[in-house]
Amino acid sequence: MYDGDLKYEYHVTVILIFSRDLFSNQITQLDGNAFINLPKFTHIDLHYNTINTISADTFVGLESLYSIGLYQCVVKRIESGAFRDLPKLNKLYLFLNGITDIGANAFQNLSSLKTIELYHNSLSVIRNTTFSGLPNLHTLDLKYNNIAEIQPNSFSHLTNLAVLKLSNNEINDVKKNYFNGLANIQEILMDGNEITFLEEGVFQDMENLTFLSVDLHCNCSIHSFRNWLTLVGKYETTIKCFDIDGTLLKNLPSCFFDKCNGKTYIYFRIYLINCILQ
Repeated sequence: MYDGDLKYEYHVTVILIFSRDLFSNQITQLDGNAFINLPKFTHIDLHYNTINTISADTFVGLESLYSIGLYQCVVKRIESGAFRDLPKLNKLYLFLNGITDIGANAFQNLSSLKTIELYHNSLSVIRNTTFSGLPNLHTLDLKYNNIAEIQPNSFSHLTNLAVLKLSNNEINDVKKNYFNGLANIQEILMDGNEITFLEEGVFQDMENLTFLSVDLHCNCSIHSFRNWLTLVGKYETTIKCFDIDGTLLKNLPSCFFDKCNGKTYIYFRIYLINCILQ
């Protein structure tokens, strides 16, 4: 623009904020619709706050959101509908809290979500409504909780799950109906649990399984395990069995479940309790 011999230059700066770091802000509460007017946000980081409850509809309206960081926030409860209708959400970080309860259908319409990290919390029960609404989840990390009960079909909604981490919980038995629907599972980690019952055929439909780690506490009641040992030498062996001191006990057959693909590596640590396997 000109005014006589003078030239005026106008500079317009447009700042687009797509990420919000809210960590260590002494936030104690997130209400429903807290971010309703921020539809372009792609990342929200809320770690190191003191947020006891994640309320329903907290993140509603964030149609571009890619990741949420809610770790180390002293979260105890996640209400039903806390994470819903987030079509681009890919990663959800909820580790190192004190979560004891996840409401039914807390995760809904999250078609792009690939990773949930829930390790180092205080969950004791996995219900069959806990992880519904996650058709494309790839990795679910639940290690270092207090999980003692897994309801039947708890993971049946996770048809594309590839990695399930259940290490270092309080799981004592492993039943077939725990893992119904996991047709694409590749890795299951269950070491650090004191497992005394392993149902025969529990892994038989997992044709893509490539890694399984289990700690078995043998008190001679695991009849199916004893039966597996009798098959030693009949098949190609890729599975090794170690005792608590790391001593190789025996090789186990790679095809001890019905539909083995011959590529599965399974690591057992066996804790012998007044039992001699022959």
